[in-house]
Amino acid sequence: MAHFDKLTGLPNRTLLSELVHEATIRTLKTSQKLAVFFIDLDRFKMVNDSLGHSTGDKLLQQVAERLSSVVRKDDIVSRLGGDEFIIVLQDLQDMEEARYIATHLISNIKKPFWVEDNELYINASIGICMYPTHGSDFETLLKHADLAMYQAKIQNGGYQFFNESIISTFLRKLDLENELRWAIVRNQLTLYYQPQVCTETGYIEGMEALLRWNHPTLGSVSPAEFIPIAEETGVIMEIDKWVLKEVCVQFDRWRSASFAVPAIAVNLSARQFLAPDLAASIRDIVSETCCSPQQIVIEITESSSIHDMESVLQILHEIKSYGFQIAIDDFGKGYSALGYMKKFPIDILKIDKSFVQELTSDSKSLVITKAIIDMSHGMNLRVIAEGVETLEQMECLRRMNCDLVQGFVIDPPMPPEQLETRYLQTSDENLSKPNKQANHH
Repeated sequence: MAHFDKLTGLPNRTLLSELVHEATIRTLKTSQKLAVFFIDLDRFKMVNDSLGHSTGDKLLQQVAERLSSVVRKDDIVSRLGGDEFIIVLQDLQDMEEARYIATHLISNIKKPFWVEDNELYINASIGICMYPTHGSDFETLLKHADLAMYQAKIQNGGYQFFNESIISTFLRKLDLENELRWAIVRNQLTLYYQPQVCTETGYIEGMEALLRWNHPTLGSVSPAEFIPIAEETGVIMEIDKWVLKEVCVQFDRWRSASFAVPAIAVNLSARQFLAPDLAASIRDIVSETCCSPQQIVIEITESSSIHDMESVLQILHEIKSYGFQIAIDDFGKGYSALGYMKKFPIDILKIDKSFVQELTSDSKSLVITKAIIDMSHGMNLRVIAEGVETLEQMECLRRMNCDLVQGFVIDPPMPPEQLETRYLQTSDENLSKPNKQANHH
């Protein structure tokens, strides 16, 4: 068994190296091509952390079976370790054939897995390297396929072929990873606030705190680039706490300047829900300031809570019991939307921007959005539409009785000083009435 993985029975790295060496020799004698797929399972760590290693192991066994069932009989499936698998495709005509198989693999991995009565959804990121174009030996092929896989991960899954520019992308990722660890200490993080405006009155009734990273040499780094790295490295745990503290401090500043401040939404990473003391830790951070829990909305992404519903539910009830409001973000994007509405102690539901963007062009999106709004109101939930970019979308949402809208049609995220000038009134005036002098809308 020295050449086989104990858990899955697949060839291990040692045997894989020999098999690839033999396969490359065969390929050189023909005009055919060979592809190496480096497969990394997305969200596997969450399954392992929340449901335990035994469930994780059973899931890996099922993944191994599924991968083996999808490829052709002469192809090689191997487990490298952890949640990483290698597939070697032989006798390919061209890259298009590799592309077709990659698409087929991903759609198969996206189908639900059943492990001990748990319905689990995972995804995969695949890096693809072609022999002899992208490397001539096993180690180079593996390294290049690995780099391509990281590129696919940055782009939220799917597959990516190796190319030379990926090396510079990877070096940048390493740079960001190292620098991000120091970002809080070096005061490089700031918060911008995006207003949430009532569709009927145009008054600001909420805002979302959004993280920005300004690095002295790397410049302004997009959250879409650094948040996945923060999640992957675990730095997100510290960043989330910093955001909550900063929001409470900003709230205090506004209050002491006699501004009437609506509730502020703060995003929490899925990883936070693996900490059983999460609710108490949120309460403690807020209690150190004059900010009350009622002023804070804790936003969780719908898709982030799919695993271990029971412990997430318990934590959410605890957060709610301290007086915080809870919002489900990106609603409609995941698999079990209605389950969340029924089970979770939520106050606010945020419709995913993919529905909003298609409101005026796709009748199905219109019907779904209307149904979400009506259902939410039937359950006494407030509804916020995010990613609203046009006046037509806004009018459409107003007619459907959507409570609040957030998006570039109102205003982009802005620094606190700008928000004060444009939106906040002193508390002896009409609460949160938009400042007509400063607001150009």
